[in-house]
Amino acid sequence: MEALLNFVINVIGSQVGAILMITFGFAAIYCLKVWLVLLSYRASLFWAIAVFLVPFVDLVYTLKNWHLAKKPFLLGIFFLVLSIGMYLVRSLLQTFFNTQSV
Repeated sequence: MEALLNFVINVIGSQVGAILMITFGFAAIYCLKVWLVLLSYRASLFWAIAVFLVPFVDLVYTLKNWHLAKKPFLLGIFFLVLSIGMYLVRSLLQTFFNTQSV
């Protein structure tokens, strides 16, 4: 059990682990953004271009078409919270166990 805890602390507490976690989270958010663009393309080409290029239009489209866009929106919120949470866990582990970044 102690070996597993040390492994988790070393992976999450390292710079590489933090970069991987943050990269995975934002890659998932990007994939969900593409999903939202594809959903908006079903409505019209204008919506697809606007959702892809104009900031916060994706929120307008999501609110307007909640029944279609709630899955990618909620999953995007989940992965954003997960990425931020894992970064905070990394910081707490470094502080608590006084680990050095690699």
